[in-house]
Amino acid sequence: MGIGLSILPLITSYVRMFKGYEIIFVVISVLLITVTITHEIFNIGQSLEDQFQMIYKELLNVSWYNWDTRNKRTYILILTQSQKLVTFYSFPIRGNMVSFLKYGQVLYGGLSFLYQMI
Repeated sequence: MGIGLSILPLITSYVRMFKGYEIIFVVISVLLITVTITHEIFNIGQSLEDQFQMIYKELLNVSWYNWDTRNKRTYILILTQSQKLVTFYSFPIRGNMVSFLKYGQVLYGGLSFLYQMI
């Protein structure tokens, strides 16, 4: 959404060039592009978290009890390190779908408030 907000001054400075429905078309196009890019960023972060969770689940299913002590120690080290949450940070918030929904709720609340003010 930061991209759309950064383009907003550019659009408002060239608003005199557009007439009627062209303004609505430009604003809707910028908003759709911004929402699409934002969704993809959060979707990539969710995919990253899902992949690391899948790796951790596969590590739990390894038959380690027949290994020697050196390999068991390495396995425990890898297992404890893979329990840490790996996430993708985009801007100041985590990049996953939970954050995307929270971001959307805040945005919807803000827009509803602005609409009520009109």
